[in-house]
Amino acid sequence: MLIAILIGVLVYYNTGHATALAPQIDRAETVVKKNVHDEARRKQALAIIGEIKTTCTDFVKSREKSAKGVNQALDKREVTAEELRTAAAPLLAEEQQLRSRLLDLQFQLRKVLTAEEWALVYPKPPPPPPPPSSKT
Repeated sequence: MLIAILIGVLVYYNTGHATALAPQIDRAETVVKKNVHDEARRKQALAIIGEIKTTCTDFVKSREKSAKGVNQALDKREVTAEELRTAAAPLLAEEQQLRSRLLDLQFQLRKVLTAEEWALVYPKPPPPPPPPSSKT
């Protein structure tokens, strides 16, 4: 039963990346439209961003189908760990394919944008807060 819970949690938390990226993708599209002034490069960048959106949308649809298999396995009271691994395998493989494809598309986008434009699309995260001072 513990294996079932762990696989269920793994599947639930590791497959939400596509939908979680939607605000970042929309922001990237807005930044490119506003800051890339060369029309040819802007069209190229927007085409890549469109492909990122399509990839994420397609993943969400296929994830729903694969999740049905996992849910069916979880519905069985006497499910074995091996049955759960087998049911989760397609979902985890799709997740890996999504990550790989998104990384490839980001590299394509980076080749199209200048360093300044790239920094606007993907700004550096803020520095971590300083550690609390200890008064002794």
